[in-house]
Amino acid sequence: MRGNKIMEFMEHKLPNWEFYSSPIIEGRLLIVWRKVFARVTILEESYQYVHCLVKMAGDFNAHFSGLDRSGGKPVSGLELADSLQWLADTQVESLKSIGSYFTWTNNQEGPARIYSKIDHVFMNEDWLDIFPHSMAVFRWEVVLDHCSCVVTNLPMKKVGIKLFRFYNFWTDHPGVKEVVMSSWRVPVKATGLRAIYLKKMRLKHRLKKFNRDNIGDIGMNYHSAKEAYQEAQFQAQSHPRDYSLQEVVKVAAEAVTV
Repeated sequence: MRGNKIMEFMEHKLPNWEFYSSPIIEGRLLIVWRKVFARVTILEESYQYVHCLVKMAGDFNAHFSGLDRSGGKPVSGLELADSLQWLADTQVESLKSIGSYFTWTNNQEGPARIYSKIDHVFMNEDWLDIFPHSMAVFRWEVVLDHCSCVVTNLPMKKVGIKLFRFYNFWTDHPGVKEVVMSSWRVPVKATGLRAIYLKKMRLKHRLKKFNRDNIGDIGMNYHSAKEAYQEAQFQAQSHPRDYSLQEVVKVAAEAVTV
């Protein structure tokens, strides 16, 4: 991606995120993060001889198994020799992962389609001793040719409380301002932060009702469409020579971005 394309991508797809990009085009490094929850740790460029608590994640652009590529040229013995030697030198191993096995696709049509596992998460024994429940979750994203990856340290379980999400497109609706102001003007029997809290809780329910009555459950529709897209990607990578599944992926991606 050229510099102007990165700026355009960040502005339209990730408007509230920070980013860093290296100055080159070929082999460019792009890092994006949210200030509210991210801390970035820079490791030595070679990643070699690390003998401390460590977890390394990202696009290594390398294969560690002969099964790490589907389509295109097979993974060569020379590729594996270098990668496995690196693992031995750094004394790390793959973190347990769930989700998609392949993490990148060239998105070409028909027999030119290639799937590869080039994004990895590695850790050493010290990391696993302190974070025994940690795992990597790989999921396909519509705007990128790589999977997203979230490393979690909590056992997977259902969350009982449904989060409230404010959708930016609500502000374009002509009736939303009246909904907000009519709710906020009504007094509550409290003062200070307690009063603000109660007004926000009341406003949340008013906005949920406004969304149901005037717009529909956009959030549920979006998540359903995204789940359908991820499932289509899983099926396409599991049957890479079934080219009809590529069209299913394309249709599912369009449904998410609409």
